[in-house]
Amino acid sequence: MDDGKTRKLIQGLFKKLPKQYYQYALQWCSFANWTVEEAANLLTGCVTHREMFLKGQGHKELDAEVLENEYKVRAALGEMLKIVKSRKFFGKTYIDSSNIIDWAVQNDIVVPVDLLKVHGEIRRQWGQSSYTTPCLQAVE
Repeated sequence: MDDGKTRKLIQGLFKKLPKQYYQYALQWCSFANWTVEEAANLLTGCVTHREMFLKGQGHKELDAEVLENEYKVRAALGEMLKIVKSRKFFGKTYIDSSNIIDWAVQNDIVVPVDLLKVHGEIRRQWGQSSYTTPCLQAVE
């Protein structure tokens, strides 16, 4: 692949709702915990590893939206969002990802359609009968 195409793919990935967003949502909704920053990016419609303060007005506006969602998530920590792990010095705060989407919807945060769709699919999968074997049944 030539450098121009690679650069365009990478630049597109760091914008709001890139083509690959559904795949990232699918991956991240399977994780039990998200950091506050990951949650803010996902709720905004960005990939979780998107860098802040990239050049350009579009990135500046997107940074503001991500930061706004991050402030909302931080304000709900410990009350509406369960903290799983937090490190004081230069660490990250991890939160239970199972209720973030529900919390966001209840608090009128616009959640990307792909994230809502994946969240619903994951919930249905966990709600269905679980995998079992004769050995597992014997333990029950």
